[in-house]
Amino acid sequence: MLAGEPYYRENPIEKCRQAAIASNFSYFALQAGGYCMSSASAGDTYKTYGRSEGCGTEGKGGQFANQVYQIRDDACSVVNKEYKFHLVDEKGSRADNSGLLIAEGTSGSGGEMQGTVCDDMFNDTSATVICKEMGFTCSTGWSRKFWEDIQKRYPIVLDDIECGSENISFSQCSFKTSSNCGHNEDIFLGCDNECLPAKYTFELLDAESGAEATAGKGLLVARNNNTGIRGTVCDDEFTDHSASLICQEMGYVCAKGHYLQRPSTTLQAGMDIVLDNIKCGNVSTTFEECSYVTGHNCVHSEDVFLTCKHTQDECEAKDLYKFYLVDRQLQVVTESGSGLLMANRTEEGKTGTVCDDRF
Repeated sequence: MLAGEPYYRENPIEKCRQAAIASNFSYFALQAGGYCMSSASAGDTYKTYGRSEGCGTEGKGGQFANQVYQIRDDACSVVNKEYKFHLVDEKGSRADNSGLLIAEGTSGSGGEMQGTVCDDMFNDTSATVICKEMGFTCSTGWSRKFWEDIQKRYPIVLDDIECGSENISFSQCSFKTSSNCGHNEDIFLGCDNECLPAKYTFELLDAESGAEATAGKGLLVARNNNTGIRGTVCDDEFTDHSASLICQEMGYVCAKGHYLQRPSTTLQAGMDIVLDNIKCGNVSTTFEECSYVTGHNCVHSEDVFLTCKHTQDECEAKDLYKFYLVDRQLQVVTESGSGLLMANRTEEGKTGTVCDDRF
């Protein structure tokens, strides 16, 4: 629907929305960062192939994955709607630079409304944009808390906020004014005029000794640069793309895999789990463009272990597998016979069964 190079299009969500409105269409979609698509029947056909997990966190779709928007007055997904923000403390008074995030906007009926903001899809980029809206330079971090007496005074007015790295104001971000959240998902935000360049940095540790892993393989540990707290990362929602972005944050070229292993009784037990539900879309190029939560529902048996590689040749090398058969008691079949086929990925020591699709 739009002319020009889609990969470098500025503010593609709003431009696609305007093109759909001009054609009197109620739905539009973005793919791969900037391809704009719509039709008179889009509202009936966009669900044909089901939900995709391939969309990035910036609201601009992914490779062969469409981010779909509906244009309506009560705004399921909205752009360019004016909101102001402020922070409140645990007594409900205005806070200086950290506290419960409150959004002030206009309701569907035209009245003024204040409420909390859900953390679905929220990331560091969105946090920085909102801090700048409040007159700060940067975000010192965001998290979940539960101040029940304060939060229950407000409705939840914003959800699925997605701000791209090119967005300089909240009016250029996309969001929803309806939500599927509870107040345990409210955002608590910190802002300042002097912030460290990266909120989280990562390292790989040997799970037994606690020393730095020298072979690019070990327990993934995240450190919050603003608080100094470090801990493990839960594997909920974790993907190969998230693994590669984090490996690149540590100076490697790629990730060759992520895996779980039996938790250490010393190192992991002495650490908190500090990150969960990491989601890096296919168009995300840095960890700052990923979403995550700092609260979790995990145990240390779900800690992420990573294998990272330094060279492109290592990244492109085929994974090595060893195969063997096991009987009903999961004992290895050593003589001729039959049994359950097991595969061992030698790079990680990861073992599992083999699916028969296309076998």
